[in-house]
Amino acid sequence: MRILLADSDVTLADCVSNGLRRQGHEVHHVATGNEALRAYQQADVILLDLMIPGLNGLQLCRDIRGASDVPVVALSGDHAETTRVLALRAGADDCLDKPYGFRELVARVEAVARRARTAWPDTSPPLAGDLLRIDPVIREARIGDRRLYLTEKEFGLLRLLVARADTVVPREEIMARVWGDTWNKRSRTVDTHVSSLRRKLGHEEWITTVRGVGFRFTLRRQPPSAGALEQATRHPGDHRTRRSRATGPLTAIGRTA
Repeated sequence: MRILLADSDVTLADCVSNGLRRQGHEVHHVATGNEALRAYQQADVILLDLMIPGLNGLQLCRDIRGASDVPVVALSGDHAETTRVLALRAGADDCLDKPYGFRELVARVEAVARRARTAWPDTSPPLAGDLLRIDPVIREARIGDRRLYLTEKEFGLLRLLVARADTVVPREEIMARVWGDTWNKRSRTVDTHVSSLRRKLGHEEWITTVRGVGFRFTLRRQPPSAGALEQATRHPGDHRTRRSRATGPLTAIGRTA
């Protein structure tokens, strides 16, 4: 899972982040409420210290819950029942007192993730109509019933663009959220990944470049180009291209392993 850890205690955050990474998770640490508000859309689970500087922790929890269903585990340092109750009423899925045991933290993260997955019986949002479906929990994208074989960054890029469909996502925001890079504003990395993503989608017109600003995702129902099938249906590590005999608007993009 991609876990956002929002905690101003750098020493504790480093310890927790290292432990979660050893468990196989990807962790992004932020130290202020404003940073958390900018990064939460890329997370599968959020660990939110209610005393984080910059924004009121309870209000931050309300803001996230008002815009997203991402599971939130609130972290409270005052051991007060009132604080735990307020956190749950503000939209947190769970609340854990600090200091906490690492094994209990992992168990609670896994529990809220399971509940979130159960709440999305089909596929997890964001969705882009009935053609493109994205499941951020298992990190899978499909066009119709065909899986897209995307790299980690391609998946993050697609998820961000789809979540903000029909709006322009600035290049700087893409670099910050997908690559965690807020400084390299002239990098061609985004352009390279957008180009690859267009080929794998098979619908280059879905992602529009807004010159000097960023990119916009708009779903349009058109058959994919013939050349895109070779790119999208190639399984990672397989140098042979498997062509599909399917036709029509849901032409096979990707192949189930």
